[in-house]
Amino acid sequence: MKKMIGTKVRRTIAGQLAFATAMIFSLPGNMQAQQQTQTITAPSIDDVTYGVAAFSVSATSSSGLTVSYGVAGPASVDTDGLLTVLGKGSVTVFFFQDGDASYHIAAPAVKSFTVNGATATVTLADASVAYTGTGQSLTPTQTDSGGTDLSEPISVTYTDAAGAAVASPTNVGVYTATATITSGSNYSGSDTATLTITKAAATVTISEISQNHDGSQKPVTVVTVPAGLTVT
Repeated sequence: MKKMIGTKVRRTIAGQLAFATAMIFSLPGNMQAQQQTQTITAPSIDDVTYGVAAFSVSATSSSGLTVSYGVAGPASVDTDGLLTVLGKGSVTVFFFQDGDASYHIAAPAVKSFTVNGATATVTLADASVAYTGTGQSLTPTQTDSGGTDLSEPISVTYTDAAGAAVASPTNVGVYTATATITSGSNYSGSDTATLTITKAAATVTISEISQNHDGSQKPVTVVTVPAGLTVT
């Protein structure tokens, strides 16, 4: 009888065991569960205007597992997908689902939108003041669309009747004032008004007007308020 060498015997037994093991694990109830793929469905987000109320960007996954959120830009988002706008600019929202024993990690979803600046009402009133020798100015007010007072950074510039820029109107004349909310603000708005500086009233007092005649010229004393005015 032909003998089997030891190596061949061991290989034959090992092969039979591997086959038997494969058959056992192929029986119903013995298969290891395979992770399934999943997808995220996120809403489209329209552009908004600064000052908008918080709104939902809630998303769902095909697995039914909870979606988590992240954001880049002037906004915040909570665990429920409620987004709050914090300023104007570009905002990107990220949607994640990390999977579990039954589902693979989902490919993240990304949605972007723009927060536009809001329009403010800037009011600058006309004014007329008398000359004082010091610079004059106008003070603007500003409110949002609901009438609430704002304190956004604002600049006021002046030009004279010839259109030349004037840093601080001082001399008698008519000036155009323009108030503008600065570009770095979440609001925009401007207004113009007229600042008129009129001549100030002066007083002239003459003394020593009653003197005895002696044939010589008699001087009088003239005092002006403000002092130093030319009197003829």
